[in-house]
Amino acid sequence: MSIAQKAYQDIINQIDDYSKKYGKDVLWFRGENKLFPSMPSSMAREVSKLFGITDYQRSIRVNEQNLILDYERWILEGFKRYINIVHHDGYNHTPLYSWDILYFLQHYGIPTRFIDWSQSVDIALFFAYLRELENGDDARLWIIDPKLFNQLNRGEYEIKSPNNTYEEFVQLSRPFAISQKPVAISPNSDVGRVSIINQRIYSQYGFFVYAGLQYYDLRFLISMLAKSHNVEVNQVLYGITIPYEQIMLIGQYLNDVLGINKKALRLDEPNNLREKFSIENYCREKNK
Repeated sequence: MSIAQKAYQDIINQIDDYSKKYGKDVLWFRGENKLFPSMPSSMAREVSKLFGITDYQRSIRVNEQNLILDYERWILEGFKRYINIVHHDGYNHTPLYSWDILYFLQHYGIPTRFIDWSQSVDIALFFAYLRELENGDDARLWIIDPKLFNQLNRGEYEIKSPNNTYEEFVQLSRPFAISQKPVAISPNSDVGRVSIINQRIYSQYGFFVYAGLQYYDLRFLISMLAKSHNVEVNQVLYGITIPYEQIMLIGQYLNDVLGINKKALRLDEPNNLREKFSIENYCREKNK
């Protein structure tokens, strides 16, 4: 066994030990390329810039909620004009509608209230490895039990699928939007078979946790849920810290042996959408 394969197998063994200890059957994974102190949605991160927020372990205030909702609607309206609700997935042109739009936004780095997860530990490990510079930062692999998360937060031990359109979801009035509870959801639903429509999402085995409008930090929310239900936090959300040297070896193994790289995950495609729909551009348009 090569050094790179040993580095990879060490993580797989830790996941197996975790699954056996807690009797897990369904797990999702998320890779982060440094030891971030919190886990906010991309929308929350963008909005926090305007308010100078550095402490995510608190509730989202009314003025911040209003800005998130307005910014989200601005993105939806602008994106629908920009893309004309048609996306080329590398094979053919297919219409984008409803939740397809949301998943497209998320996977191309446009701010949303959703946090990326994957059914594949290999995909998550690649994102833990992926970085612009070899900066020496340790990485972290997160493991979530989506069914248990939904049970603690919504009383339903299952993975949810959307039952209305994304447009309806975004355009809810503020009181209804605030009352929406965070939830782990699958891309596949009767209102949008996204996994087979968007090849980029399909290649990443993508799933999502809707973060809600109540708290910035998903980790903070889960710690409160676990405490209120007298459940060990690690049963819901568990993190494995991966030293820099090890994650570099794992990245080598993923590429050389498993064929997982930027091209395979369609991350090498041109993307100017993140800048186009940034919070800075939103503010410029609103202040015209």
